[in-house]
Amino acid sequence: MNENDDRRPNPVRPDPPLFAPVVFGDDEEPPRRRGLRPSGGEGYDTDAGLLRILAIIVVLGLVIIALVLPWSPVRVIGGGDGGGDSITARARDAAPPVPDGLTALSKVYDINVPEGVPGPLAVEVRLNGLTTDGANLAYYTWDGTTWTRLAPVELGSDGLTVAGSIPAQSTSIAVLRRTVLAGTLALIVGSGATPDPRAVESASTIAVVAARPSADAEPGDIVAATDALRPALGAAGSVPVYFGVTDAGDVATVQAILESGPASAAHIEAIIAEARLQGAGGIYLDYPGLPLADRDRFSAFVAALATRVRAEGWGLVLSVPSPVGAETGAYDWAALLGHADTLWLRAPADPTQFFPRLEAGLAAQLPEVLARISLIVDRRSTEAVPTGFSTPTTLDALALASGIDRRVDAIGPGTPVTLRASAIGDPTAGVGISWDDSARSVMLRAIDGSVDRTIWVTNRYSVAFRLDLAARFGLGGVAIEAASDGDALPDIWAPVAEYLEEGSVTLLLPYGPYLSACWEADGGTLEGQAPCFTTEDAPAAVVWRAPSEPGSYTIRLVVSEGTMFIAQEVVLRVGDAPPPEATAAPTAVPTEAPTVAPTAEPTAEPTAEPTAEPTAEPTETVVPGGPPGPAGNN
Repeated sequence: MNENDDRRPNPVRPDPPLFAPVVFGDDEEPPRRRGLRPSGGEGYDTDAGLLRILAIIVVLGLVIIALVLPWSPVRVIGGGDGGGDSITARARDAAPPVPDGLTALSKVYDINVPEGVPGPLAVEVRLNGLTTDGANLAYYTWDGTTWTRLAPVELGSDGLTVAGSIPAQSTSIAVLRRTVLAGTLALIVGSGATPDPRAVESASTIAVVAARPSADAEPGDIVAATDALRPALGAAGSVPVYFGVTDAGDVATVQAILESGPASAAHIEAIIAEARLQGAGGIYLDYPGLPLADRDRFSAFVAALATRVRAEGWGLVLSVPSPVGAETGAYDWAALLGHADTLWLRAPADPTQFFPRLEAGLAAQLPEVLARISLIVDRRSTEAVPTGFSTPTTLDALALASGIDRRVDAIGPGTPVTLRASAIGDPTAGVGISWDDSARSVMLRAIDGSVDRTIWVTNRYSVAFRLDLAARFGLGGVAIEAASDGDALPDIWAPVAEYLEEGSVTLLLPYGPYLSACWEADGGTLEGQAPCFTTEDAPAAVVWRAPSEPGSYTIRLVVSEGTMFIAQEVVLRVGDAPPPEATAAPTAVPTEAPTVAPTAEPTAEPTAEPTAEPTAEPTETVVPGGPPGPAGNN
């Protein structure tokens, strides 16, 4: 095991959460607590008009402020907290040389940021010339002897500028492109899905899981979705798109195919024919559940499949399960690598076994073998269920945690009303959101009715630890599963870019108070909690004291896993107020970010200073869809 296995991450700075809420109105069905459906499906069983779910997606969209002359090649477009008039940038006459594997796309600018200006700063830099390739670009700083990567950047639509966030303490900045990557990136998406455009430019392969072996048709036949690859092909550009076949947990059907020579031959021809029909550039085979008895049969099947794949001029990738110690079970890695381009390694489904089992298994393999292995990293969260494990989204988990127990009677002016978090409101049950050191992930413990639920919530912090494992063991790259476009899954692309470009990744913990529930009200007073996001002690319940004026008042429970903020609302009526009017279709409502005093750089232990209370009043200065958010907070 690598000597750096046990190093502790730096905690994230308590930068303010920057977000814009999206309200699911009364005439729209929000996602269910179980099995979120991105579109369609049934909604919550609630009294329309009384309860709404608020999905607060973390974005940075601050008013654009030119901090130097409007025609300057460097502009600070967010952050700074009013210090913009004194932040300046000056181009160096001569740029320092860049090492092999990097190329400069801009000049080097010395930045002057007055002491006391909080960060991070969202900065836009003009490039030396036009480029249409946004892959592997980042801000770097030069300290006089060494180039250090600061953050990834996004290429502007004009091809002449980039934007990204940097620490306020930065003294210089330049845009460099990494031309030699430390690892490869593959994307795995479902049938008919579009891969996340933020990842496509750096990807070497896109696999679309589009088919499965058929247990009902002729032996060896497959069931495939029509036009399953079309969206991925449209988004891939020059990146090859592979036709993926999975056993979907039906190991018995795969075994029956392997045991029959004619069925195996028919299965190969069915895969090749469908992949050709759908315009694939390769085959991805995901049969990870075979027993040891099928070891030789599976190797022979892969050899025959590879012959047909090569005849088409395609590539071939196989998934394999995690080894148990040195043993790889039914999957002879050496034999399979003689036929496939690479193997994609599946981690154990149990998050608490992810690191112990993988670290032991990888430590027993040869370095030259590991260099041809990519680690599958799933963007979905993981829930322990009676049959094993399921894969909810981040939005699923936080929607569960933000539920409000709203069983209240008639409310008069000044009446105290006790409100409780319905899923995480029982302190005797050990419920709540916390960091799990064994899984190196945020964990949600919740009581859903009478069911005790545990969900390990994937976000960029947990993904960074998985990327770090790939780096420590010298794996050839990573394959991101559930890499489709959409807000229900976390934004993990900043640590992925860092891993690809630098061969290492920064390990951070989420800011502790962000994992605590926060109660907000648009009238009356809340008793029983500290200001939001200032303490790690989450109140199981609060007392809302109704205002003296009759009317309808909204109380909101906000929860977070450190990057995404989700809220549910209950509307309480005081006195003889008429029912609230039905809300319109869901719209993005910009929300002002809280302010914080400047904080020191992260220390070696996860501590942080309190932040100011965030507000929920809209502000016209927010422009959703702006440049990436601040470090540790986007």
